[in-house]
Amino acid sequence: MPERVPLAFVALSLLASCMHVSEHRKCARGDGDACTDLGLGWMQGMRGRKDASKARAYWVRGCALHHAQACTNLALAWSKGDGGPADGAKARELYAEGCKLDDAKACAKLGFAWERGAGGRKDVIKAREYSIRACDLGNGTGCLNAGVELMSDDHGALVMAVARRYWERGCSLEEGDACTNLGIAHEKGDGGEVDEAKARQAYDAGCRLDSAVACAKLGFFWKAGMGGPIDQDKAREYAEKGCQLGDATACANRGVFWRTGDSGPKDLARAREAWEKACKLGNGGACSDLGIAWENGDGGAIDAVKARDLYARGCELDSGMPCFLLGEAWANGIGGPKDAAKAASAYDKGCKLGASKACAAH
Repeated sequence: MPERVPLAFVALSLLASCMHVSEHRKCARGDGDACTDLGLGWMQGMRGRKDASKARAYWVRGCALHHAQACTNLALAWSKGDGGPADGAKARELYAEGCKLDDAKACAKLGFAWERGAGGRKDVIKAREYSIRACDLGNGTGCLNAGVELMSDDHGALVMAVARRYWERGCSLEEGDACTNLGIAHEKGDGGEVDEAKARQAYDAGCRLDSAVACAKLGFFWKAGMGGPIDQDKAREYAEKGCQLGDATACANRGVFWRTGDSGPKDLARAREAWEKACKLGNGGACSDLGIAWENGDGGAIDAVKARDLYARGCELDSGMPCFLLGEAWANGIGGPKDAAKAASAYDKGCKLGASKACAAH
């Protein structure tokens, strides 16, 4: 016997279908809100299936009716190639239309397009203009970009002070990277006084908004007692979160916590994992820590060849200690042949990068 469909489900399906027809009629009669909502429904699969081409069609109608969000959504579709071909120039044109209609996101996207040259030429002045407009309309990303673009050709104190104000605004609008930049400004005294307590507050806000760099910075502040008390538990917690979010420095610090066992268990194998991720993300110091682990067998097998390769990788990333260790490998035949000339070259680079051991060996 065929399975019976619950009457409640049938009723809901009929209701949704009737609502769709109603919205479609509204759109056809010139209701831009209805056109925009219908497009979103098709893009998100709320009609039972996803159809990006139908979403585009409704947004074309909505944008023609001067509905700002429809223009912006259509621009995003052209930018990503959703429901049809990708066209950066067409996306830029539609972002401009959305921005004219006071859509903050459209202005932010338009500013970014001018900054990167997406869909046309680059123009930092125009990028700044549209980012500032986005910020004024309440878009945190616009505030972030406005501050960065202000610094593109002038890092003077006056410019930095204005950039700081844009990042304050962006942070208040819950743009995590704006909080991070604000924290860095407070930490370094860019555009105002050095204030480590305010820097810590900004990093805390940024980390809560999942800014990886903010979490890494916050972890270091808790570890070093900058801008407030020392708390190794919190330092470890934020190193973990920053690493999960993809920050190389946080992963390097996470590895150190696993190696030392400060504020938690000691696990040299997990230290290796953290340093491997940090090295791949471009942290030269982590490459040397991982290389030492492979050379000595800390947390796993011994492999001097891998160790040498990791020292070379760290040195290529312009970190002094791995250059010193690479010099030691070449000088002593660790993981490969000896070569005095290559050892001297590695020591020289390490010394120039501030590694005192490399200077002593050179």
